[in-house]
Amino acid sequence: MILPIPGTATQAPLPVCIASLNQAIDQATQSQQCFANLGALFRAIERLSEAHSPSSELATLGHALAGEWANLCDVEREELELCCAELQRRTQGEST
Repeated sequence: MILPIPGTATQAPLPVCIASLNQAIDQATQSQQCFANLGALFRAIERLSEAHSPSSELATLGHALAGEWANLCDVEREELELCCAELQRRTQGEST
């Protein structure tokens, strides 16, 4: 048995899900921005380091990984937005 979420017993399930999805979308957006900023930091370290030095190579790796994680967060955000739009469509369909 799935227990109700505290404080939501009187709310319809779809609006609660939509609110949760919107929070997840915001978190994915913030995560994507953090990884993009981290990538920029690694790029700056790479440019300030001597060519082919360990710090330059680590910064290059960090920049690439930060870019991959930023992209992953962006893809997740897009998928969450699609789910949210579908739930909103269903909610509007129920109210008409």
